[in-house]
Amino acid sequence: MQACNSSTVRSGGWVLRLLLFSLLVDGAAIPIAGRTPTVLAFDVLLPLVVVYMLWQNLFGACYWGFPDKTLFCLGLTYFFAQLLSLLFNFRDTLRSILLIKISFFGFLVYWIAIARTRSRIDLDRITNCLIAWGGILGLILLYRFVTDWASLIGPEASYEVKELGISIGRSNYLAALLVPIFPLTLAAVTARTGCQKLMPILAAFAMAAGLLITFSKGALLALVVGAIVALPLLVKNGLRFRHVILFVVLAAVFLWVMPRDLVLSNYEMVAYRLNNPDLERPDLWRVAWREFLEHPILGIGPNCIYIYNRQYAIDVLHTHNFILNWLAEGGLVGALPFFAIISVLIRRSYNICLNPIQVPGLKRVCVALYVSLLSTLLHGLVEPTFQGPQYSVIFWSCAALIFLYDPDRGLSNKTELTTA
Repeated sequence: MQACNSSTVRSGGWVLRLLLFSLLVDGAAIPIAGRTPTVLAFDVLLPLVVVYMLWQNLFGACYWGFPDKTLFCLGLTYFFAQLLSLLFNFRDTLRSILLIKISFFGFLVYWIAIARTRSRIDLDRITNCLIAWGGILGLILLYRFVTDWASLIGPEASYEVKELGISIGRSNYLAALLVPIFPLTLAAVTARTGCQKLMPILAAFAMAAGLLITFSKGALLALVVGAIVALPLLVKNGLRFRHVILFVVLAAVFLWVMPRDLVLSNYEMVAYRLNNPDLERPDLWRVAWREFLEHPILGIGPNCIYIYNRQYAIDVLHTHNFILNWLAEGGLVGALPFFAIISVLIRRSYNICLNPIQVPGLKRVCVALYVSLLSTLLHGLVEPTFQGPQYSVIFWSCAALIFLYDPDRGLSNKTELTTA
């Protein structure tokens, strides 16, 4: 059976865009065993796409393989480990199945992205789709702030905003969705010329406003630290002091045009937190570490740490640290494959920044992907991220871009990068 040609893939390139934007559509609450989980349009569309692609594999003239053999093996190992942890831990079976589904669906998006993208035009379209997705989310947050949240100002009141949100999730989770996309958007602004800059500029403004509205100190700090860690690569790929000055000036202008109460509220909340440290997260970390030591092999079961948080710390669902969360819930059997996946992605994103790519715009995108990965992982050390269905899809979409932009594995060594 022959592999699909570029024209066939291009005609179906709309599939990934449809899946991404279906995440923004409100879901429906379905009562199951006394609970009401939300079923998204994405949850219905993705299985249909997968069945269609598998049908083409078995009975059609087009074969969709899995180009990334390394992550394919690690991914299968990880999901079997989660199932094994579930089989030995029946603390909350429905929640465990939910987390496995979220992780598996995100990985399927990765497969669809790398399998259906065979041309540089499609690669640009995926990048543009992620940027547009983040921009739309930023606009939604800006609209909700203007219509509903603007009255909540001051350091104490702003913490009420952090408990608000939209149908996707509350404010800190929304910030987690923007973190991996924001550096990619800034790179697109610098890599393009003329009117092609307009879309990423508008998206960057909307995302920056969205991050400010979420009052997420962890998200902003993660972006700053991620950029600092990647500073040698940024300098090697053209960053100069004048660019830093220009960025500072643009940031100052952005803060000047934003509502004064919003900017002051963020500043006052940072000062408030410095004077009143958050002692709840360390309690959650201690609980997770203790449960890992007591259940080091298979953990306590996927998505079940909330049971122990409720007993020994505070009543929240997750540990607010993906490393400790995975160790506690999956044990070494479940956590090691996941950490191996993360290490492979970090190594790949770093290596593509070192490749002698001739297109300057492409270099900036590669470095931006490295900053995005570092920033979102750093943010995951203080906020729950991987447990969300939207975040799982965005994370694996960025992972697909890392694979596809690699000259040794993806498309960047075939034709010139288009900027349309």
